[in-house]
Amino acid sequence: MKKTVLILLTLVFAIAACEKEDEKTYDQTDLYGTWKQITPYPAEEDHDSAFHIFTETEYEIKTYSNGYPTSFTFEYTFDGKSFKYNLGVDITNKINTLTSTKLDFTMSAMGTSENYSCTKVE
Repeated sequence: MKKTVLILLTLVFAIAACEKEDEKTYDQTDLYGTWKQITPYPAEEDHDSAFHIFTETEYEIKTYSNGYPTSFTFEYTFDGKSFKYNLGVDITNKINTLTSTKLDFTMSAMGTSENYSCTKVE
């Protein structure tokens, strides 16, 4: 009986140790502010600079080309691992890194994805 209990306990601990670690979750307030896009380089899309701006409920993408601003604002949802918005299709942005100075995320939509890297400016 003791051997059976010991074997069961060993199995439980072995299974628990082998389980995949949960993905890191982030606090939404860490997103708030203005982030300057570093990669992909904005000039690749004919922009001088690009910024990602977050408030509690809105996500704004603001670009500058020849000194002229263009911006798009969306309501977004946040689940601790990603932020999502709709642009006629659902856009999912999986957060890879979020610190007080760095935001890296992977934007995915319609079977394609692209990695973004940003630094906090405000």
